[in-house]
Amino acid sequence: MSRYTARDLRALSLAAFTLTAIAAVTACQNDAPIEPGKGPSAQGPASLIKLKPVFYFNGIMFTGTHEAPTGEIYAANPDGTGVFRLTNDNVTDSYPDVSPAGPAFAWARFSGNAQTSEIYSQNFDGTKRKQLTFLNSIAISPRYSPDGTRIAFTAVVPGSGAEIFTMNADGTGIVQLTFSGKNSGSPSWSPDGTKIAFQSSDNNGMPGVWVMDASGSGQKLLVSCSAPGCTHPKWNPVTNEIAIERINGSGIFVVDATSGGTTAYIPWSMNDMMPTWSKDGKYIIFASLRSNNGTYDLFSTLPKRRDMTLEPTVAWLTSFPGDELAPAYSR
Repeated sequence: MSRYTARDLRALSLAAFTLTAIAAVTACQNDAPIEPGKGPSAQGPASLIKLKPVFYFNGIMFTGTHEAPTGEIYAANPDGTGVFRLTNDNVTDSYPDVSPAGPAFAWARFSGNAQTSEIYSQNFDGTKRKQLTFLNSIAISPRYSPDGTRIAFTAVVPGSGAEIFTMNADGTGIVQLTFSGKNSGSPSWSPDGTKIAFQSSDNNGMPGVWVMDASGSGQKLLVSCSAPGCTHPKWNPVTNEIAIERINGSGIFVVDATSGGTTAYIPWSMNDMMPTWSKDGKYIIFASLRSNNGTYDLFSTLPKRRDMTLEPTVAWLTSFPGDELAPAYSR
């Protein structure tokens, strides 16, 4: 899956949530973690392949396409080593997130005809797989609350478009939080779990970043971006800051979660997208074309702040012959 599919994944969390560009595939029931000895052939920095999944781990999850063009879920150490494949089927698996309560993760699993998706969870060793939503729609971008008891996610509502929902981590107690009809998506919890940042259209119809209480009340436009807008807000797990992606590929920037003022940015963007924060809230992990190999790889860097005289080093984490997208960091 190259740039074309990376744009598809971005489109799933933006305005139309179109699925027309996703190829129809046939479902396969072999969904356990891949067997030892059948791991990916790594290239570049992601060179140490684990022989078994780590039950609890401190690291990164992401969607990778180097073994299956539809996309599978992988785990890796913070430096990109120890890559291990966690799903093994012929449907699109994407948008993973790590449960802070462990040892589980949640993700969006598309149907065999790619017309719908539901939220699933399972343990890292492949046990206790459970379908959490039964909406018969498009449900993506699950994000665990800081205590791991709840999940915020995006789902398409017929006649309204994409809206934000929450549910308990076991799939019970689904509540719709937004009813704006403004294609809301990409929810992200504040460090204390009392608020949720999300993408939704502003008064000019451009995707911007909003903040609301975890109950859905107090919805407030925090950042309005020039066309074509911005998306994928990711709340720092430690500080009151949110990382945001500009849809036109011109960069990732960081804002104060109260005022919306810019506090940092990542220089020299090459279609940087889908930011997430490291557990300590210092580094941003993101997908980008910076490797100049025609596919999206994962990178990590400190965002540049006003008191920095030199630009921070950007670490290249993955370099497989496919796209690595939608990173999520353990908490």
